[in-house]
Amino acid sequence: MLWDLSGGMVDQRFLVILCMVAFLAGCTQSPVTASVIVMEMTGAQPVLIWLLISSIIASIISHQFSPKPFYHFAAGCFLQQMQARQAEELRSKTEQEK
Repeated sequence: MLWDLSGGMVDQRFLVILCMVAFLAGCTQSPVTASVIVMEMTGAQPVLIWLLISSIIASIISHQFSPKPFYHFAAGCFLQQMQARQAEELRSKTEQEK
């Protein structure tokens, strides 16, 4: 559809790269990192400015839905699991000593 709207003027590979960077930036909410990763993966150095623009837009939209970035959320879940595990181990040691 977007291809038809542009009248065939935009290379499909370019659109795929923009979608890749937007998806990664939306998931991680780190637009610069997403842009650099996709640029390095695809060798698309000449379109870095477009990668940055699309990743910033995707990151802003993602932030509207979930203010907490994925990595912070995952780290929080991991920390809670580790604290629960340590509390359980401490509880079992205390019971064994009695």
